[in-house]
Formats: sequence, C-alpha cells, structure tokens
Amino acid sequence: MFKLKTTKWMLVSALTLSLSGTILSSAKAVTLDDPTIYGGWSEDTGYFTVRQDSDISSFATGNPIHSATKDYTRRGSAVYERVIANTTWPGVYHYSRARYESVISGRAEADSGRVWGFGTTQAISGWHPGDLGWVAKTYYGK
Repeated sequence: MFKLKTTKWMLVSALTLSLSGTILSSAKAVTLDDPTIYGGWSEDTGYFTVRQDSDISSFATGNPIHSATKDYTRRGSAVYERVIANTTWPGVYHYSRARYESVISGRAEADSGRVWGFGTTQAISGWHPGDLGWVAKTYYGK
C-alpha cells in the first residue's frame, strides 16, 4: 500500500498557490505597509527585510539581528505551538513582535503585540493550535 506523506507546509503551499493574487496582496498589506516594520521571519518564506536605515545614525548603531524559534506543547491529544521573536539592535529603541496570521485573510491571532526596548527585545506569541491555514510570523522595527 502506498502512503503519501504530506506536511503542513506542503499543504499550506498548495493552498497558497491556489489563492488569487488579490487575496495574497491584501494579506501582505495588512502588515508590511507599516513604515515602522524593518523585517522579520515567516515560517513559509523565511527571513525578510522590508527597509534599512540609510542615514548616518545607522552607521553608529549597527544593524539589527533578528531570530525566530517555535515552541510546542501538548494539550490532551492536540499539539499547540507558539513563536518567539528575538531582536538585538544596539543603541536603538525598537520592538519585536510574534503572532500567527491566516494565509487567507491575513487576520492575526495569538499576537504578542509590540515589545519595546533598548538592546535586546523578546516577544512571545500566545499558544496557537497551529492549524493548516495559519502561519507563524515575527516582526521587528522602530
């Protein structure tokens, strides 16, 4: 008997490819049009940079370092997950943010909100069921 092994990411990719460009572009606009966002991580596409400082202050402070990890826990037979954003940006007041976004609507759940600070910030999303139609995402900015 042949058994097809699929993963969450394969199924989400297939769903994403079947969606119209209008829906995808509106989901993107929900987050990346914010001028305070500099970059982040998405579990479906990896790390990204939206903008960089080009003024003289960026040379004095250095570039941000952003990383994302995921934790998992079991509640009965269900597995829940959360995403953790860590950003180090020496000398810059900045934020980290971690959340889950719907691949169809761009709606956010389990959002940490912006965690502001100097030096290093960490944002931890709430626990999420990690359903097929949701993608873990993190952001940083100032």
